[in-house]
Amino acid sequence: IAEYRGSGPPKGTGPHRYIFLVYKQKGSIRLDEPRVSKTSGEGRLKWNALKFAEKHSLELIAGNFYQAEWDEYVDTITW
Repeated sequence: IAEYRGSGPPKGTGPHRYIFLVYKQKGSIRLDEPRVSKTSGEGRLKWNALKFAEKHSLELIAGNFYQAEWDEYVDTITW
């Protein structure tokens, strides 16, 4: 659905939490959601993992998170 984009919290906003969720599929799923490129923020902020999982009958089996803050590298990322 969305191409992977690494951490890029804005300067001065403190730590941001990034979450990875792993789901088990019962079989093939047909995706009708719009695709989001890694250079676009459009459609990322309001996306809901729970609704997506329910719609496609996905079972949550694992998750992890990390925190990141702005540093000079963030300025090299192009939206």
